[in-house]
Amino acid sequence: LAMLDEQPRVKACVERVVELGQWGSPSVAGASQGIAICHDYGSTVVAICEASVDPETLAVTVHRYTAVVDCGVVIQPDGVVAQIEGGIMFGLSAALCEEITFEQGETVQSNLYNYPILTPSQAPEVTVEIVESAEAPGGVGELSVGVAAPALANAVFAATGWRSRDLPIRADRVLKGLA
Repeated sequence: LAMLDEQPRVKACVERVVELGQWGSPSVAGASQGIAICHDYGSTVVAICEASVDPETLAVTVHRYTAVVDCGVVIQPDGVVAQIEGGIMFGLSAALCEEITFEQGETVQSNLYNYPILTPSQAPEVTVEIVESAEAPGGVGELSVGVAAPALANAVFAATGWRSRDLPIRADRVLKGLA
């Protein structure tokens, strides 16, 4: 936090998400937490991901995302919340399951029937809070996509000690990383 003294808006978002997301006290027994920040488009979002890694199968389960966004004066609050939620789900889908693979020089995936995406049953609880601000309005279009995978990767690291460098974060990659 001391490193953010020159960025008071970012620092305020970090302080608020730590409180709102109950940093250090996961809501699910055995879960770990990771945090990530995206400061772009004149806006800031800070997210905490709460996830667990099954000790036997190494399957990753995301339980909860908490995000705090400062995008200046908010014109359409419901739109901001929808954009942040959607970006988290989009980024989380890429982080957990989206992948193009090749066999004999051709793509295996050809359409949605064989291209894995996050399903509603895999979607975590998401809480978004907007910081009241008098600053100029900023963008939120892709803002939260940038925190989805890093917050998850940090939660997986906290759970396993393995630092993910590739997506998607799958059990076989966790196993390989821990070997």
